[in-house]
Amino acid sequence: MTETLPDVSRMRGEIRGLTPKEALVASTMSIQVTDESSKIAASDFMTGTLVPLRKQIETKRKEYSTALRRLATSWDKEFTPALQSIDGLIGYLKQGILAYVQEQEEKARKLQEELNRKAEEDRKATEARGEAPQIPEQIADLAPAVGKTVRTSGGTSTIRKIPYLDIYDEAKLLRQYLIPDRIKITEDVKAGIDVPGARIGYRQEVSVRSR
Repeated sequence: MTETLPDVSRMRGEIRGLTPKEALVASTMSIQVTDESSKIAASDFMTGTLVPLRKQIETKRKEYSTALRRLATSWDKEFTPALQSIDGLIGYLKQGILAYVQEQEEKARKLQEELNRKAEEDRKATEARGEAPQIPEQIADLAPAVGKTVRTSGGTSTIRKIPYLDIYDEAKLLRQYLIPDRIKITEDVKAGIDVPGARIGYRQEVSVRSR
């Protein structure tokens, strides 16, 4: 069963209520860490006021995001059969058009080869008879072009060449194109395994925890 729509107006009202107000911003910006006393004051304000508020905001975000994702997933499932059906029909006709055009292109290619062959035979026969070549020199006829665009009252369909990446031999790729598995490397290095070119680094940051 499809879930009911949430009260978005109420949700937005609660979000606005959690957004830091000017007074809180002013109180925070008024703290200048210049000595031990102000350092303690900054830490106290973070752990006692800002971090708990952030937790409250994050909790509400997860609550609303989970509800909306669940709703979106539910509605996606409702539309899936219709989309799959229409995509299948579109795909069937696309494949039919593509197969037909490819067949016509192959016929045109073979016809052009035959026209080129006949033109070459005619040229050699002319030379064998000792006749002067035509000016301009005779060239092969061209096979009819295969139309790749269809315009109708409903719209236009066109066959285009779409580029895509074809990694036909991964072993030949240069090193810079190989994406490192950072999770696996981290696990191995932490486990004491020597991984050339990788190590555990450390950076300083302030960690806070509220009661």
